[in-house]
Amino acid sequence: MIMTKNQLLKEFHISRPTLRKLEVDGLPRMQIGTSRSFRYDVDEVKAYLKQKAKQPSVT
Repeated sequence: MIMTKNQLLKEFHISRPTLRKLEVDGLPRMQIGTSRSFRYDVDEVKAYLKQKAKQPSVT
């Protein structure tokens, strides 16, 4: 399923700043046309978050 940013925020119960940090860290997303609009594949996001959770945190 493909979601907009607002749909993703609601589905995963995350804030805009958290989403921005995840994007900077490599969260998969698709740019729509030449605009700054992005869409997110839920399966790819889930896989990314699962993999990220397995990584040891750096303090």
